[in-house]
Amino acid sequence: MVFGVKVLAGIGYGYIFLHYFGGDDTWFFHDQGLHEKDLLLNHTAQFFSDLNPALPFQRNATILA
Repeated sequence: MVFGVKVLAGIGYGYIFLHYFGGDDTWFFHDQGLHEKDLLLNHTAQFFSDLNPALPFQRNATILA
């Protein structure tokens, strides 16, 4: 019973934030997850190269040094 109320509250939360506020971080993470799944299925090498922990520490031309 309580679990059902929790599920309904989650559905209501998702509906309200998507339709009245244009989404929030939950929808952002969902969209990013869909993008990552697409990357894994269609560009597997790129997916695994993105998991390289050294990449964030490499110099980026957009960051002023």
